[in-house]
Amino acid sequence: MPAVRNNAIDWLSRPYGEGALQGKPFAVVGATRTQFGGRWSHEDARRSATVAGADVVPDLVLSHSTLDADVFEDPEVFARFLGALVTLVEHRPA
Repeated sequence: MPAVRNNAIDWLSRPYGEGALQGKPFAVVGATRTQFGGRWSHEDARRSATVAGADVVPDLVLSHSTLDADVFEDPEVFARFLGALVTLVEHRPA
């Protein structure tokens, strides 16, 4: 994960236990030009957000390689991203 993203999550966790991410629904979705880079970065972001106190939405993982299809041109891929957004918005803590 890029250091700047991890740094942003760290800053949002301050002060510990009371930061901006505390208890907020959190998910990571994205597209990348590589086959696995986004997926690994997303796992790192989810881990950092968990430590920061965010409510990481279980089972909401979406990484898409743009080598396979264009996110905006492929209706099926676009629908998956839209579905992920709906899941995040509708998420209620357990």
